[in-house]
Amino acid sequence: MNQTATISDPKFPRWNWVWMKSKYFYASLVGAIGGLLCPVLAAVSPYLAIGAVLGLGAAYLSVAYPVFSVLMTALVVPVERLGRFSNDSQAITISLMRLFGMLGLMSLALNWILKKRKIQIYKPVALYGLFILYCFISLSWGTDEQKGLSSAITMLGNFLFLILVTNVIRNKDQLKLPIILWLFTTVCIGLFTIYQWQDPSAIATEDRFKNSGEMTTDQRFTTVMMDYAEFEQIGAVKRAIGATSHPAVYGINIILTIPFFIYLIRSSRSWLTIGLCIVGLGVSAYNAMLTNTRAVMLTLAFSIIVAAIIGLVRIRPVTIFAGVFLGIAMIPFIPESLYNRIFDVSNYSTEKAHALRVRFTYWETGVDIFQDNWLLGLGVGNQVELVKRLEHKMHMPANTSIHNEFLQSLIESGLLGYPLIVGFMVMAYRRSRLAENYFKSIGDQPTEFFLKAARVNYIVLLFYALQCDVLHFTIKGWWLTMAICISLSEIALLSIRSQQNLQGNENV
Repeated sequence: MNQTATISDPKFPRWNWVWMKSKYFYASLVGAIGGLLCPVLAAVSPYLAIGAVLGLGAAYLSVAYPVFSVLMTALVVPVERLGRFSNDSQAITISLMRLFGMLGLMSLALNWILKKRKIQIYKPVALYGLFILYCFISLSWGTDEQKGLSSAITMLGNFLFLILVTNVIRNKDQLKLPIILWLFTTVCIGLFTIYQWQDPSAIATEDRFKNSGEMTTDQRFTTVMMDYAEFEQIGAVKRAIGATSHPAVYGINIILTIPFFIYLIRSSRSWLTIGLCIVGLGVSAYNAMLTNTRAVMLTLAFSIIVAAIIGLVRIRPVTIFAGVFLGIAMIPFIPESLYNRIFDVSNYSTEKAHALRVRFTYWETGVDIFQDNWLLGLGVGNQVELVKRLEHKMHMPANTSIHNEFLQSLIESGLLGYPLIVGFMVMAYRRSRLAENYFKSIGDQPTEFFLKAARVNYIVLLFYALQCDVLHFTIKGWWLTMAICISLSEIALLSIRSQQNLQGNENV
């Protein structure tokens, strides 16, 4: 009989780690800090004092219980710019997501020191770590210090996030709650974005000539912007950015939630859950349209097709009817301005799509840059070389990337570093497929559906990477699900090995 490996194995520490001797120390430490800090803050503002108490409590729970930090990180993953305490232009940004992540890593470190708990770094994570190491080394010969350091730190954050999640989520029963929290916050931000779309005073106006995509903390609660990227062709365009700093980033963040709404629908028997997930699907799809981004609309359609091909969505009359009904129901709510950019088929041609013509120019120049830096690469995060080569031919922002993840990573890391990121992506995919096949073989449909949803997102990310350097963004929703997939693959591998050992003993 097939059985999943137990999590009580020493290699799979439980997620509710509490070490009795040390937790009292943490409580005392938090109490001492709070006792000194709160009266001072209360003298300034009672709200600061209340915030300090809540913050200290969250910090204690995050350090004492690693799972709490993972859950809180999942909750604030979609918040991005709303939770940042620094401007986008700074090389090192501080945010709620990073704070909870660091607290979780601190908890793992204390477990390692005090309880000798081994921190697992699995092969895909280790391979990505080697790529990050190469990226930091490349800063020594890179020419864009600020963006290079910022990109390297973002990637390091992805690596540490992988370590945190893969060492905490050690049971297939633990995977649903982080996903629910991630989707809940996404829907809340989506509803707020829809509200602000109707309020002209809430719209941010970007500098037509700078067009940098960077925002400040003063614009933290701005979720809609006026974009002038194609001003000469179609004028100013209103676009949703949600809690991110760019419509393209918000679009992919939204699209990556859709397969997991479907996963919850297929794995739940509660009509309330199914109904809420359908509402979430509607909010996400509507926000994807509000980004007013052609690539987002193409990727949204592509994600639905992929979900149908791999079996996450069952093609039945009721499914087709529901999809058509949802699409028709949205028509009255589609702003007229969207028809000028994303629903006009002619705008997807190079004749009318200025942004598409610019991308082709970027890619051609990117090939020239690679030819000049083919071995070591240009250095991680470089956004000035493209400007240097094209500013005499066309108007250029102060910094920009190639807008193609495959080419961008190749240019940055060269032939020495590029195989590392490719190896990570290939290994992560193979591990996910192994886990999917295993849980399908033992009849565990909810976990199988989760892994199918993750596979849709994996393919969708690669599709979107053709016109956007997505792995350079803080798309923590994708990294969260990929980390869980790696954990599930380790559980599947352990179970398979246990079964093989049992069969070997029986044969003997």
